[in-house]
Amino acid sequence: MLMITSDPGNNISGLVMNFEIDKTLPANRLVNIYPNPINPSTMISFYLTEESLVDNDQIGQLKNNLEVTRLSGSEEELVTVLESILMSHLQAREILKTIPYDEELVTIFRKSSKRNKLAQILDFLGRVYMIKPDYNKSLEYIQTALELSRELDDNKEESYCLMNLATAKGKMRK
Repeated sequence: MLMITSDPGNNISGLVMNFEIDKTLPANRLVNIYPNPINPSTMISFYLTEESLVDNDQIGQLKNNLEVTRLSGSEEELVTVLESILMSHLQAREILKTIPYDEELVTIFRKSSKRNKLAQILDFLGRVYMIKPDYNKSLEYIQTALELSRELDDNKEESYCLMNLATAKGKMRK
């Protein structure tokens, strides 16, 4: 599996974690294209060429680092470790396992001045609950993210929220 980031036009622009990137891959062969929860100005895509390159030992090591960081690290270090665990679970195609880490990030960002990060993670969490599927919870998170993005006058995040809100409502009707 190759995990890459791209801009909204699907131009390959970066590498997530330590996978090798092949810029010759056609964008139309990418699957699971969705906004990056860490940097929503980019997209995350999976090119499924083989089994996940993230193993349980790597994720376990990150979780051990999380416990140490909770005890002795700064808030910034804690956010970094939580985001690393989140991205590792995404790379391992275990999106539902991101929920407790997403929710912990929400708690941290609610207490901080990083309201734009809060809107981004709330929207992402709403998309995760859409996959679960728990549409009521999904709508709750996305609606909160939408309200916050409007307060912040963040048109880009607002557009993501509106798109995700429409998707969640459409799925509820099925």
